[in-house]
Amino acid sequence: MAADQPLLDSLRKAVEAMPDDVPLRVHLATMLMRAGLRDEAIRQVGAVLQRDPGNAAALALLAGPGPAGPPAPRLIPQAPAYRILRRKPDRPPGTMGG
Repeated sequence: MAADQPLLDSLRKAVEAMPDDVPLRVHLATMLMRAGLRDEAIRQVGAVLQRDPGNAAALALLAGPGPAGPPAPRLIPQAPAYRILRRKPDRPPGTMGG
């Protein structure tokens, strides 16, 4: 945590100067969580949610990491990556085209 202290101090000062900057506050909350300063992080998350009640990043911080770390992003059916990953292969696995 000591290595993060100058960064955390800078982020705190930036948030003081720009209290309505939601992405900045989310970043500070994330860094505070990583540094083990959960209570202060939760206060920042609360400030974010007052300004942006549906903020997904803030809500994810409240939920905390799952058993194996932070939750993986979910694919939505409309996203091109979803369609690519769900597409059936043209050939059986292990065969090469030619």
